[in-house]
Amino acid sequence: MTEYGFMVHSIEIKPEADDANAIEVSKMMAVGLNQIVQKAAKSLPTLKGGGWEIASHNLVRVGKHMVVSILISREAPVAS
Repeated sequence: MTEYGFMVHSIEIKPEADDANAIEVSKMMAVGLNQIVQKAAKSLPTLKGGGWEIASHNLVRVGKHMVVSILISREAPVAS
């Protein structure tokens, strides 16, 4: 049986992003998303007993924030 959970992080979208070109926006988002991925990867081995893997993710803009929800999963321990 598989166990699931969520991790949620957000990136603040700076006002200067409104006037940035596509390459600049991509670089801004890459920096923020990379920080989130690194943080998630570092915490998964010890989160609630470890064994978690990233199964999926979703991005949604809420005002000046880009919210990243990460679906995590692991094999649930077998009851004896």
